[in-house]
Amino acid sequence: MSTKQEYCRNHSDREAVGVCAGCGAPICQHCISEQRSGKFLCFDCALDSSLDDFSELNKKQRELGEQKRSEVARSQKKKEKKKEKRAFRIFLTVCLVFIALEGGVLLVDYYLQQKDESSFISSHEMELRYNRDVSVNDLHVIGTAIEMYQLHNNGELPKDLNSLMTEYVQKLPTDPITGSEYAYVIEGGGYRIESPNPELYGLRYLVNRNGRVYHEEIK
Repeated sequence: MSTKQEYCRNHSDREAVGVCAGCGAPICQHCISEQRSGKFLCFDCALDSSLDDFSELNKKQRELGEQKRSEVARSQKKKEKKKEKRAFRIFLTVCLVFIALEGGVLLVDYYLQQKDESSFISSHEMELRYNRDVSVNDLHVIGTAIEMYQLHNNGELPKDLNSLMTEYVQKLPTDPITGSEYAYVIEGGGYRIESPNPELYGLRYLVNRNGRVYHEEIK
């Protein structure tokens, strides 16, 4: 402060106790709105400083929000990729098991016939086993398509099996014996796919419940 006594910019009858660090105007004790690090600020400069601080804080909050959203998006993408890989592995495993089972049955039967031994499996029984395996495979295929649908629709289940057409399956499988459609039921947040005529395969029921196939033989 100069040797000559200065008076407040806002109150000409009051001696200034300092100058505003923002605008340089002399201010009295009454006009000091804020004091930072030994420096005075008038009301206008203190308001501008607060607005600047708020803008900076708001900017940091937006940056933090964008960062969190990016992290969530990356995490969601990783989860989706894992689900896609899991669904594909299930489908591939089912196909390989189906091929192995059918191939094993046919090879054993062929071997016995080549040794002039009567086949231990009748043609009717072979056809029954084949059709039952086809039906089991159908249930897995439909279940995998449903999981893929959920993956791309925020976990929602399809309203009906026709919703899976084109994008998830080219053609809906039907029962290999009767050609009837598989029954689809939504229950308790999950789903159930049932064979329309399990008794034709010697079963009480044949069902895919939330990705797992269950059956019970008729004794």
